[in-house]
Amino acid sequence: MTKNYSRKKTDYVIKKLLLKLGNKSPSHKQIKLAETLFLQTNITKELNFNHQLSSREVCCLLLASLGKRVKETATILEVMPSTVETWHKNIKYKLESETMAQAVYKGITYGYLQEYAMSDGV
Repeated sequence: MTKNYSRKKTDYVIKKLLLKLGNKSPSHKQIKLAETLFLQTNITKELNFNHQLSSREVCCLLLASLGKRVKETATILEVMPSTVETWHKNIKYKLESETMAQAVYKGITYGYLQEYAMSDGV
């Protein structure tokens, strides 16, 4: 009975994960493939599939990559410094970073700053 319960729980978790990734109705074969991929991988931290940044967060990330501090960014974007601090917090959370420097690195890696890095201005 414990083995059957464990199997149902595993299937449930895999289905929820596939749903989060956009597959609303996975086939049995897709569930088994996902199970093989995920259970054979050593996952050491919570998976974050939602690192989609808003346009304002991308602006903040770009300005941080140019060395702009919170007050400078707030002045440029014509918002309160507390708003920029909130965006920075969200950026760090979404990109799983401790610092804005790490977030900038990951932003480049994920392609958020790619178009700016290729322009002559940066």
